[in-house]
Amino acid sequence: MSSEKGDDRPVLRWIVVGVAVVVAVQIAYWLVLWRTIPSSVNRGVFGDAFGGLNTLFTGLVVPGALIAIYIQMRDARESRQDQEETLLAMRDQVVLLKEQLDRQVRRDRVEAGPFFRLDGNSISNLRLDLKLTNVGSPVTCLEFDCITPANTVQTWYPSALSANEVFNAPTNLLGSSPEELRYRMKLRDRWGEIRYFELTLRGFKTGPVMLDFEERDDAGSGPPTLSRHALA
Repeated sequence: MSSEKGDDRPVLRWIVVGVAVVVAVQIAYWLVLWRTIPSSVNRGVFGDAFGGLNTLFTGLVVPGALIAIYIQMRDARESRQDQEETLLAMRDQVVLLKEQLDRQVRRDRVEAGPFFRLDGNSISNLRLDLKLTNVGSPVTCLEFDCITPANTVQTWYPSALSANEVFNAPTNLLGSSPEELRYRMKLRDRWGEIRYFELTLRGFKTGPVMLDFEERDDAGSGPPTLSRHALA
């Protein structure tokens, strides 16, 4: 931008030179007139003969006005260009800030949970007494099902899980010692977003029982986005 504005300097220089020439001509004219024609009457007659000179100088005003208009239009164009460049820079900053905010929100979601700790996995009479403690942010459980074939969850409770609240999900088992049990959980987090998690209990035969807690997409086929493990 500075190089474009610098192009106006020759124009301004010629304007100054033109004004100086006009003033110099006027001064030279009166000096010559004073020395060569001492009589005031004769000076008047001589001056009338050069009345067209005033018209010439008056006509110089028109190019000067045109030059001034040109400079103003050029400044206005440069100002618009500056504004457009500023708007583009602001738009890039907004996009960058939005990306940073989205990354921070995703990071906060992962750090805030929900997380569950396995606090109960006793089995009696083909029934697993499953207890999970919410050690993350408050959530609302919308669905909870056992996706291991032939195993079903009885009435689970509660649906609203505050921090450190215990979630109960008694499960009817096909056998007394399953290899593993898998559950699917649908939650609404504290931001109001619906999220899906897959819970897997392993180690019933070998011990200790371990809980794998993984976030999935709504179809349940995507790679886990969050994984936490807890021992009973």
